[in-house]
Amino acid sequence: MNKIRKLLQNGIGLFSLLVLLVASFIFFDFFNLDEKVYFLLTGKHNYDILFWGNINIGTVATLSAVFVALYSSQKSIKLVNKQLRIEQQPLVVVENSIVIDPDRKNDYLQIKFKNIGRGAAVRITACLSRTDRNKAFFHYNESHTFELGANAKSVSRRIDKGILDERMKVSDGTIQLFSKKNPLYIHIYYEDQLGNMYHRKAKFFTQPEILKLIENKNY
Repeated sequence: MNKIRKLLQNGIGLFSLLVLLVASFIFFDFFNLDEKVYFLLTGKHNYDILFWGNINIGTVATLSAVFVALYSSQKSIKLVNKQLRIEQQPLVVVENSIVIDPDRKNDYLQIKFKNIGRGAAVRITACLSRTDRNKAFFHYNESHTFELGANAKSVSRRIDKGILDERMKVSDGTIQLFSKKNPLYIHIYYEDQLGNMYHRKAKFFTQPEILKLIENKNY
């Protein structure tokens, strides 16, 4: 069912349906199946139904025109939706490196997000998981998700330091240092106003008392 829906959305399904329908009409008429079906249903003969002669070219042409119009309409809608998505596409990035409190007085770290795209970003969340957006690492005093308008001011969020510390530990309990070859990735999930999902990631490596931001990129 999903494959059929996808074909219809791409416009291919409408064209295939047109070919199948016209071929069916020709097949039915060529073997006089239309009259036979009518006789089975009603018990009466009617030699003038649907087609006359063998093939009613006018009927076939009308059906063809209808399906060509449907196909063109489908393509137009698809182009409009594509343009609308481009115009409303958000682009959320991490804006700063993460300072690690050397005295560990606080149970959180600060991270800044900014939307540099054309449209609003909704249901923004961030985590260390590349597969599960529900494992947000925000501090318990922060909401699970937030929103950013197009080109809005950057927003600072608090990270639960315990979650990050756990990720930085290795099997013997020592702290893992991230490098450019073995970086830390923070995954950012968000949606646009049309409900399209986006997944980006920010790349960090360890410097003294800081997680240095290297780059933001699409996942």
